[in-house]
Amino acid sequence: DRNMHFHVLPIVMKCAVHGKTFTLFGDDYETRDGSCVRDYIHPMDLAVAFHQTIAYWEAHPDESHVLNLSTGPGYTVKEIVAAVESALERHIEVVIGPRRAGDPAALFADNSRATEVLGWVPKHSSIENIVRTQYEVELTAHDEKKKKKKKK
Repeated sequence: DRNMHFHVLPIVMKCAVHGKTFTLFGDDYETRDGSCVRDYIHPMDLAVAFHQTIAYWEAHPDESHVLNLSTGPGYTVKEIVAAVESALERHIEVVIGPRRAGDPAALFADNSRATEVLGWVPKHSSIENIVRTQYEVELTAHDEKKKKKKKK
């Protein structure tokens, strides 16, 4: 859970589910809406890529490649907030905080080599599907915490 403090989607989801305020660190980046851009990928797409990688290695044991598993140009933090609000049909209170030191305006990768070498194309990584899956994760985690409290 400690690592989740740095991943925006779980943080936004927790704010939406639990009615908390979300702090957006900087809204003056040189991006389409001023907030940072990040690349999001659904775990199912990663699983498919790993499966295809193993099959490739078995067929080509003497080859080695460096491949990016990504979905491309990414989404802004504001787009993530809007997607969560839309999916859950609830407003998220957002306050603008200062930029965090070291945060780049955009982080995303080119997956064309993975497509070329493995034939891999992300099929589950629409923002709607990623948000829906994160919502299920949040509800499951919330239910588990309730169960642990009842046992005490």
